[in-house]
Amino acid sequence: MTGTKTRNRIAVLFSGQIRDTPVRIFNSSIRHFLKNVEADVYLSYWSQIGRSMNHRPGSENRSPTSALGTKDYIDQAFLGLNVIAQASESQQEWEENLDESYKIYYKSNKYSALTKYSLPQIYQLWKSYNLISLRADYDQIIRMRYDFVPILPFSEITPEKREAFNINFGRAYYDDRIYDIFFGGRADCVRPVFCTWLDIPSLIEDKFDNGLDKRDACRLLFLSAQRAGLRVISTSARYGDTWRSNDSPFTYASKLVYWKLTEDSGRNTNIEKYRFEVVQFLCRSTEGSLSRGFWGLLLRFNLERVGYLCLFIGGVSQWACGLLRLLWRRLTLGRRKI
Repeated sequence: MTGTKTRNRIAVLFSGQIRDTPVRIFNSSIRHFLKNVEADVYLSYWSQIGRSMNHRPGSENRSPTSALGTKDYIDQAFLGLNVIAQASESQQEWEENLDESYKIYYKSNKYSALTKYSLPQIYQLWKSYNLISLRADYDQIIRMRYDFVPILPFSEITPEKREAFNINFGRAYYDDRIYDIFFGGRADCVRPVFCTWLDIPSLIEDKFDNGLDKRDACRLLFLSAQRAGLRVISTSARYGDTWRSNDSPFTYASKLVYWKLTEDSGRNTNIEKYRFEVVQFLCRSTEGSLSRGFWGLLLRFNLERVGYLCLFIGGVSQWACGLLRLLWRRLTLGRRKI
């Protein structure tokens, strides 16, 4: 049969600010996430690497820990992936040229300081969507951030025509939102969510109240979906979450286990599979520093105990590193006095 598609084609849109996520962990995780699907990758990003500002007020002046420049980071982070197009822009120039009708919301002190950078994030989302050619034929479009580190391979979710999916269950559940780190839907119906930027003033002023700040990205994206008549659903698996600058593979894995890797609905809840994926993530992320045989022993534990063990190892390692730094400073200070 000619012209029959046998596999979903997916456009994966990365947008926003490049973070100081360890580049080897990021690359191996994204490749693992996309290994079972036919995916084209599109990248839109600010020209300077930075840290999350939405969760750290006043962190604009904090420098990232990555020693790589933007181009080198992108080259290494997406090595082996099918990158179709990418675009970079100076955030400072964007702020200077921002239309006044948008700038009043961006600069306003009326809203939480934690949501100020929701607007540049949503702008970058819209910009990444515009990288897709009008002639491109995709079944689904997925949005991901540069600090989203998946540990599970993507299974081909097939949402209904009027649905958008995101991760929203377990201990990280919140009513009526689209969690902005990862969401998607059918290519022929999710355009309004990816084009939220075009309606920012009216969306912020809308009386819709889900308990979040009116400028919060998760609220604005959900409201765009609601206006378009889309039903927002949750995936049955927590593919990953946000990698914070102080995370290690151990603390990240334990965090995901704590938040719950599977939904309680009974859909696709093979606990053994998810336990195996957590162990495989640790193998990939600690390659060369710990033996695979050690992580193989974790398969004898249940998933919750794996999470507790990861948290314990992460805490001990951070304590040990802090102690070594303290001893080194005292040693070098003593040498200087001599």
